Amino acid sequence: MSGRRTLLGTIGRAAAYLALCVAAFVSIFPVLWIMLMSIKLPRDAVAIPPVFIFQPTLDSYRSLFISGWQASTINIMGYLKNSIIIAFASTTISVFAAMFAAYSLSRFRYRGRNLIGFVIIATRMLPPIATIVPMFLLMNALKLLDTHLGLILAYTAVNVPFAVWMLRGFIDEVPLELEDAARIDGCSRLGSLWRVVLPLIAPGMAASSVYAFLLAWNDFALALILTSRQAKTLPLMVMAFFTSEGVEWGPMAAAVTVALLPPILFVILMQKHLAKGLTMGAVKG
Repeated sequence: MSGRRTLLGTIGRAAAYLALCVAAFVSIFPVLWIMLMSIKLPRDAVAIPPVFIFQPTLDSYRSLFISGWQASTINIMGYLKNSIIIAFASTTISVFAAMFAAYSLSRFRYRGRNLIGFVIIATRMLPPIATIVPMFLLMNALKLLDTHLGLILAYTAVNVPFAVWMLRGFIDEVPLELEDAARIDGCSRLGSLWRVVLPLIAPGMAASSVYAFLLAWNDFALALILTSRQAKTLPLMVMAFFTSEGVEWGPMAAAVTVALLPPILFVILMQKHLAKGLTMGAVKG
């Protein structure tokens, strides 16, 4: 009987590993496919059936960075700079603004506190595109259309509710006695937040930062409506490769590959804290 249980356990583990491998392959396959397409010759990129053995070439990357792709209408370095500025600025503002709001909801006792918390997260229940009309009118009234600041504020407005909801849970897990001890030693309320609470909720801030960064980096709809020329981001660049002569698959794949690198590097840098942030609070004791 024990031998049979061991055999069933081994089969179960093997099946679980196989399922995980299949899920990982399905998840990563589109990324690998677009990377391979970026180093193929034009005829290989659109070949049917697909070509898996081919001579690599960097022509698509050269057309983007050296000669410039449709230089009169697109500048990949400009798009990249816009995305980096907007994504990092909105992420930083969102996370730190959410930290103070979450701290208020977690630590202070006042009438309507839970209702305010519900209203904040309720605003995130709508898809961002549902708010595009009032956001466009507001940005137009403030003269912020097609500006970095306009997109930064738009993404901050979208990211803050979720970050508040996430960080409130992390702050709730920090014992209040630690702050009381710091205040007895002479720390102010802000000092105890900065020196005691902030280091302890760093994993939660990392997880919130990754979420906020990816939303700002990958967004297409808000950037399409709120920008026209000067503040366009990388996702909008993809449309430039749809020409009257067809789709330029090679340069488009190269541009997408370039757009993948910053978020991958950001997640790698945050990986240590991100793992803790996703699991903190799952186990008591």
